[in-house]
Parts: sequence; C-alpha cells; structure tokens
Amino acid sequence: MYRALAVHAAARGDWIGAEPDFRKAIDAVQQLHDGLPLDADRTHFLECQQTRLVDPARACLIQLGKAEEAEIVAASFRPQSPVMGSNEFDPTSHSTAEVTAEVDSRVTRNRRYLVMGLLLGVFDLVVGIIIMTMNLARDLPNNQAPRHDLGYDAEIVYGALLLLGALVILPMGGIWYMAGLLFPSLHKRLGWIIPGLALAPWVLATLILGLLLAARST
Repeated sequence: MYRALAVHAAARGDWIGAEPDFRKAIDAVQQLHDGLPLDADRTHFLECQQTRLVDPARACLIQLGKAEEAEIVAASFRPQSPVMGSNEFDPTSHSTAEVTAEVDSRVTRNRRYLVMGLLLGVFDLVVGIIIMTMNLARDLPNNQAPRHDLGYDAEIVYGALLLLGALVILPMGGIWYMAGLLFPSLHKRLGWIIPGLALAPWVLATLILGLLLAARST
C-alpha cells in the first residue's frame, strides 16, 4: 500500500509527499526480507524489489537533494558479503530509519568539526594580530632597527603564519558551513579538515623555528 501511495505521489511530482511513504514501504520490505529463512530467497526477494521500489525511492531522494542517502538505500538492497572486523557502517544490515540516523549523525559530527575549526581560526587571527601589533608598537615609535634574535624571529614567524592561516581558514570554513546548511550533503564528510588547517600554522611555525635554531647552533 505504501509503495502504491509513494509511486502515485511521485508520478504527480510530489516528491516531498512521496518520501515518507517510500520510507515506510522500504521498512516493510526489509522486515519481510529479514524474515526469510534462506539466503537464496532473500537474494531473489531483493532483486525483485529493485525496479518496483528501490529505483523509484532512489529517484525521489535524489530529487530532494539527498543523493548520498539515496545511494545508501540502494546499497541496502544489493546482496553483499559481510566483511568481518570492519568498523564501517554497513547499510545492508540496517533499516532505513537507522541509515537515516547514521547520515544525520555524520552531518552533526562534521558540523561540529567545522565550528571547532572556525573557532580555532578566530583564535589564530586574534593571536596573530596581537603578536604583530605588539611588535609594531614596540619598534616603530622609537625608529628601532629590526632585531635579529630568536625571540623576535619567533614572534614574527608565529604572527605571520597565524594571520595567513586565519585568512584562509575563516573564509573557506565559513562558506563551507553556510553552504552545508542549504545542502546538507556537503556536511557528511571531511569536516575535520578545517580544525586541522587551523592547527597547521602552529605546527609549521614550530618546525621553522626548530630549523632556525638548528642553523644558528651550527
């Protein structure tokens, strides 16, 4: 019944109305599949559902901008051999509701990474501005020649790299975050890149200072 209602709504172009009926139909089919005792029967059952249910449901999700979820739902109807010891989420052993919950969890987790990266980017920007401002305020009024000691070099290296890093991280992370609010599929992976980039100036500056210190000690 749910499949007929969903297909009827999809035929009218009512993708939003068709989605919940497709989900209910898929859950019902998966329950029937799990109740079959023989592997051969389960495999044949999944194959029979491909054109009747899976393809229309996949098309509906794609129309609603949920392409990745559509592929996960389609994969759950492909007979696959389980990989023992794998920590990856296996859609073939989960209901549609569980698959949806997993996708939502990924989106939430990656949004947290993006927010963390943006906060670190703001921190880098503030620290970089403070370092560079303190150097300019100390040297310019007295017309002092630039110092060449390791402490001064450390301030300049850290300040410059933190400012450059923030100028890259904040626009990129901000655009990524805002775009993902409109297109949630953008928030399903790789959110850790932004906090990683925010920490990179600290690591790079430390490496550069280590090289400078090694060069001066030789």
